Amino acid sequence: MNLFNLKKYLLFILICISAPAVGTAQNNLQALAMADTTRFSVNQSGGWELYNSWINPVGADSIRIELILQHANNINWNEFQYVGSLRQLAFAPTLSRTAELILVQRSFLLRLDPDGKCYLRQTIGLPPEGSMAVIPVNIQVKK
Repeated sequence: MNLFNLKKYLLFILICISAPAVGTAQNNLQALAMADTTRFSVNQSGGWELYNSWINPVGADSIRIELILQHANNINWNEFQYVGSLRQLAFAPTLSRTAELILVQRSFLLRLDPDGKCYLRQTIGLPPEGSMAVIPVNIQVKK
């Protein structure tokens, strides 16, 4: 990882950690309402909310997925949870792909299926604490 990407990733993590501490409920509602959904559709019926998304190709054979997701934290984190779908199937892989997301004391797997659906489950660490779980996703997946 080059220095620019490392700085970008650290800034992303810092924003995710500090956002709940500095925002009020009104600001959270505004942020959720203004999320960019042009390339990702969040599974609202499953209780997921989207703060923001950024999905773009990386070369000819991969995509970068950056999401900030929120859930009421009333799910089984040990099972894959459907979090949403890519809006453009051109970004979807030809086979199901998984990528590991490592946070400070937790690890997750993101599975991306050929139909564009994204699933998330925790693999290492204690489940997120509190009534709300905010998960920053920043991974690269082969198509």
